[in-house]
Amino acid sequence: MKGEIHILSAPVRVGKTTLIKRFIQNNPEIRVGGFLTPESTSDGRKLWDAHSNTYHRLQVRQDQIPPEFQEAVGRFVFDKRIWEKVMMSLGHQWEKEYIVIDEIGKLEVNQNRGIHDAFSTFLIEYQNKPERPNLILIIRDTLLNEAIKKYQLQDATINKGPWFDGDTELMGLVIAGGKSSRMGKNKALIQYHDKPQWRYVQEQLSHFCSRVVINSNDAQLTDEDILPDGVQFKDHGPISGLLTAVSQYPDQSLFVMGIDYPLLQTETLNDLWQSYRIRNQSVCFKNPTSDLLEPLCAIYHSSDLRHIFDWFNNGNDSLRKFLASRNPVILKPNNIEELKSFDTPHDQIQYRAR
Repeated sequence: MKGEIHILSAPVRVGKTTLIKRFIQNNPEIRVGGFLTPESTSDGRKLWDAHSNTYHRLQVRQDQIPPEFQEAVGRFVFDKRIWEKVMMSLGHQWEKEYIVIDEIGKLEVNQNRGIHDAFSTFLIEYQNKPERPNLILIIRDTLLNEAIKKYQLQDATINKGPWFDGDTELMGLVIAGGKSSRMGKNKALIQYHDKPQWRYVQEQLSHFCSRVVINSNDAQLTDEDILPDGVQFKDHGPISGLLTAVSQYPDQSLFVMGIDYPLLQTETLNDLWQSYRIRNQSVCFKNPTSDLLEPLCAIYHSSDLRHIFDWFNNGNDSLRKFLASRNPVILKPNNIEELKSFDTPHDQIQYRAR
């Protein structure tokens, strides 16, 4: 077998390591080597050796080991001997079906420290092997492009593989049904990117969704996938759009976007999508400025949307509070400015002045 290189890349703390470990544990017949570094426990971070199914204490105090064996990462200290041991053992695991390396991080990509030397040597040997296992590399999203260039991983497969379980297909839902009272005109029709904002958001969501519908009550929006608010749900704000969509598509997970964020980049939406694929649950951003969840820039899992009618029928119409009640995965945006909501003519003027 001539295995391939697979990269699993997503934002920090969304469950990349957990996803691969679950894949290993759920498929005991598959021979897996390499190592994972799960989240820190009360006694520090440990390394899990998949080959021997043993844990090694990676994080230590400065007074526990000699200075020459210490690798300082911020305020933490790691035992370099553990990394050296597991990396050296990879050369004896060619019979495996998969070898996993968790992770290629800032130390390696930016500073040539950590496992950089050992990984570079291993990668040369791996690529020269006529018969080799599949290689799984875990890399956080902000380092992906640099890591690909540094280690010449251009032929690697990114975020595809049997470790993605469950139904992660999405339908996009553009919420464009608001009254736009502060703007004084329909925000969905404003052109920030040489096209109406509703169309721009629809195109953004089409990168991640098999179908995108537009929730709007405005006859000026012409599209075959326009979805007006259901009569029984009208005049309750953004939740009206979700209630209508769920009533029409009851088993569908929804990638929900408002038309209020003209600065939001498709790459930022990709963070939500990748997190959803890995965790297979609802995911959203928290706005660092307001410290509030952003319910109109979120993915709602179908298992959570089943509860939205009970929520509404009990007299609740806050979409933000509904989202919070479902305990979603919460991400921090890389650029706070992208979550700025454009609600007034002054906001529009500021955009033009950029």
